[in-house]
Amino acid sequence: MPKKVLKFKLEFSEKEEITPYAGLGIYGEMYKSLGIDKEVEKIFPKPGSGAGIEANNYIEPILLMMLGGGKYIEDIRKINADSGLKKICKIKRVPSSDALGDWLRRESKIKIEKIAGLNDNITARIIKRAKEDEFTLDIDATEIVAEKFDAKYTYNGNKGYMPLLGFIPELDLCCGYEFRQGNVPPQDKNYEFTEKIVEKVKCAGKIIKNFRSDAAGYQVRLINYLSGERVKWTITADQDVSVKEMIKQIPGSDWKQYKGRDGIKRDKEYSETVHCMNKSDESFRMIVQRWLNPQQDLFKNTEKYCYHVIATSYLEEEKTAEEVIWWHNGRSNSENYNKELKNGFNLDYVPCGEFGANAVWFGLGILAYNFFIVSKIYLFPSGWLKKTISTVRWQFIQMAGKIIRRSRYLVMRICGTLRETYEIYQKARELCWELQYIL
Repeated sequence: MPKKVLKFKLEFSEKEEITPYAGLGIYGEMYKSLGIDKEVEKIFPKPGSGAGIEANNYIEPILLMMLGGGKYIEDIRKINADSGLKKICKIKRVPSSDALGDWLRRESKIKIEKIAGLNDNITARIIKRAKEDEFTLDIDATEIVAEKFDAKYTYNGNKGYMPLLGFIPELDLCCGYEFRQGNVPPQDKNYEFTEKIVEKVKCAGKIIKNFRSDAAGYQVRLINYLSGERVKWTITADQDVSVKEMIKQIPGSDWKQYKGRDGIKRDKEYSETVHCMNKSDESFRMIVQRWLNPQQDLFKNTEKYCYHVIATSYLEEEKTAEEVIWWHNGRSNSENYNKELKNGFNLDYVPCGEFGANAVWFGLGILAYNFFIVSKIYLFPSGWLKKTISTVRWQFIQMAGKIIRRSRYLVMRICGTLRETYEIYQKARELCWELQYIL
């Protein structure tokens, strides 16, 4: 017998039902508690033959796979091999990776709309139930690099896709998304995208009170719409000819030392002025920051300063110039959300060579993310609200559970983890039962 460092033998068994992802059981319960299974049955057609696979047997395993840490379409095999998890979640059948790819491609345009509808259903219920009546909307486009057959080149010169995302930072919720080709400019249809989210929030009985965006949102139609809806906004200004000329007109004596929210001085100065765009309904404040150009070249006539400009509808009595900067910098959360989607849920990967199929996959990834947000808000301790999916996997999802059949019920015996985790699971299951009545 070959020698080993540690004295134990390794064996393989298919008879014992032990799942290494016992924590995923709560998401299987949540899938049914929220009525997603019934909604899927209602909006997706039944298979044409008895040998066909129902939509629930595609969607639920994909969500569990993404929540459990699966990165690629082939990882669906791990869900299929986990008989214990399938038993406690009452999953009758899991498709092969080939069958899953075919399903993503088949009638993808219809599936895109239906998956978006499932996401809208979840987000509307969370927003309606939230204690807040007013929310902030952050929008941002993110690049997915993918050498796929029909992918187009982005403005960064990479082949891939450029989805647009909308988040409500008070809830960490993805309240809207649009999967786009790589050659679609980030500023394309920002007005329509924002209007749709604002109206959805209104339908839930709440309002969007604040709006933040990068320079892609610096367009007159969107600004006029936000002002008309009485939404307070901050948008990174595009430094076009008129903005550059405006900066030149700021007197040297108007520049002030910039301090961070902590009161510490930074190597920046700021000033403010008033600006008006062509066809804009009203003028607005422009907060300008400047700092010494680190790449200044005496022989090449480079600019002495670098500039960053924030356009805002906040009046001076509502927010000082520095407060506008602090508030607008808070949209860096959008980058953190993008990182969570890409690193936590692996949404920088798309499985197919067709745009439509990848859009369906992306929509399911957003649904998995929002499922995770629901669990943090309603099922887990309040101290878990800022935990990432990676942390929750390590502390909760990835634990062993032995499935034991009794005469009238199943038992999942949790082992190899903390007693505290077991108690959190018990409480989460009780709260999950209540979800069907409160959401």
